[in-house]
Amino acid sequence: MLIVQVMSFLCFIAIIPFSMITMGAVHMNQCSVGNTPVKLLVGGLVWVVEMVLIGYSAYRHNQAEQAVQTGGDIQAPYCLLKLTHFGLLLFLFAWLLNSEY
Repeated sequence: MLIVQVMSFLCFIAIIPFSMITMGAVHMNQCSVGNTPVKLLVGGLVWVVEMVLIGYSAYRHNQAEQAVQTGGDIQAPYCLLKLTHFGLLLFLFAWLLNSEY
């Protein structure tokens, strides 16, 4: 049940990053202010990847709970998934700071 709630929330929230990607791609060569379209494009892409990782993380968590309840073998911990989350957020933070100056 948790996975359904998470995925429906992510589908609703997905409107924002896809509109960021669309606006960034459409106005790529038309903005005279700076690199705002590139920021929108990269920010939207990172957001989409992060949403996919969040959904997969919820799926893995649900699998682990079911394995514990049924007495099955718990799969390997998802440390790599957490590192990927951290790496994406660190990239986005560093990239946005670097693109301001």
